[in-house]
Amino acid sequence: MKRILSFLAVLTLALFLLPGTALSNNFLNNWYINLDGDDATAPVQINEYLDIVGPAYVVNDLETGTFEEWGAFKSNAHDGGTPFNNYPGYELTGLFSASGTFELDGSVDFTNGWLDIYVNDSPLFATDGTGGIYGADVGTHIASFNMVWGEGFIDAEGIPNGLFTTKFEATYLAEGYWYDQNMFDLSELDPISWFLGYGTTNASWVANPSQLVIDDIVTLFAGQFDTYSNTPPFDLVISSNGQFRAEVIPEPTTWLLFGTGLLGLAALGRRKMQKK
Repeated sequence: MKRILSFLAVLTLALFLLPGTALSNNFLNNWYINLDGDDATAPVQINEYLDIVGPAYVVNDLETGTFEEWGAFKSNAHDGGTPFNNYPGYELTGLFSASGTFELDGSVDFTNGWLDIYVNDSPLFATDGTGGIYGADVGTHIASFNMVWGEGFIDAEGIPNGLFTTKFEATYLAEGYWYDQNMFDLSELDPISWFLGYGTTNASWVANPSQLVIDDIVTLFAGQFDTYSNTPPFDLVISSNGQFRAEVIPEPTTWLLFGTGLLGLAALGRRKMQKK
């Protein structure tokens, strides 16, 4: 009995101290984004999530059961369509790349990837002549993430479409942009990987993508123009829309107290066993 209690205490403490474990899930509510990075304008309060939408290009290898994906997205609203009222014309944009495996039953697992987020003071996403890739990386770089987990499912019957959830761990946050519900600047987190991002998107095949998608996403970003066919299930352009949520893993002192309590329980059990 004492061995079981001691093991559970140590294991639970270790799990909670590891960034990105499935036991955290502390989604932020009423958090803030300061889109100009200073105190000139009141930050935008995000009740739960950012709205995201954008194209992506996917290349599948049917022989190995692996895929690669490159995409861009924008966010100019939150919580189901509320605009960034304090910042008219502003938009958040992002570029991401991912890879993983898939099964014939339609299940998808992401094994690697990254995400960069930018902010613009004017709408440049999906416009010509802005430079960069699809107008997504021409603003101020305010965050970088590495993918730590992701999965989804594709319904291949009829028009290919699917639902995906991905989890990212922050590697960089610009000062003055990201705040929790208490207006604590999340760039001051140490380590920065305590800040996580979750993307949940619905994706559907686009039979006739715009020339800008082909030029910027397929050619510039993916470098696949010579083999581009947009023929599911081999390679295809998809359109995605969904949500981006934020999470902060509790400080280690919180879980140290919790772990100490479990260790105390283990010690109590050991004393009782000794008295018998």
